[in-house]
Amino acid sequence: MRIVITEEVHNRVAWIVRAPFSRVAVGLLIGAVVASVPLLFTARWVLLGLIWGGCLAAALYLALSEPVQEFGLMERTPEGGVLRLEQQWLLGREPVVMEVPLDEVAGFTVEPHTFEHTGGQLYTLARLWAINTARETLPLVRWTRPQAAQTLGESLARAARRPLHSEAEAV
Repeated sequence: MRIVITEEVHNRVAWIVRAPFSRVAVGLLIGAVVASVPLLFTARWVLLGLIWGGCLAAALYLALSEPVQEFGLMERTPEGGVLRLEQQWLLGREPVVMEVPLDEVAGFTVEPHTFEHTGGQLYTLARLWAINTARETLPLVRWTRPQAAQTLGESLARAARRPLHSEAEAV
């Protein structure tokens, strides 16, 4: 996932989160072509159909389960302000919009988590959350690079004039 801050001023931050859907789809296509080449010469039509059907099913699942882009906007106004998120989907699905008055946002937090590959390699990803006045968390950014989540969290905290909590403080 790639986070791009499109606008940042003293009272407003706008950002876009782009999912790697096109890269995954191209990878599925390349994988299907590479797997199909040896089967073309042996005329294994059933296996070819299974490979291409599986790739199409995986691409369809991705298109239905993951948003292509997410737009975020935090604007602080004299009347209070708003925190708004919009997810855009493929295949004509209605956008999902979440809007919260800024008066209900108490702060932000970045949640880092370390994951392990099968070979024992560790890697860290992070999520960004808004904390409302009832101490409930609202997801702003799904798993991404920790530095990207931290940078967006700092920008939001500065423009909203709300604290950016560490993970231990937020819970």
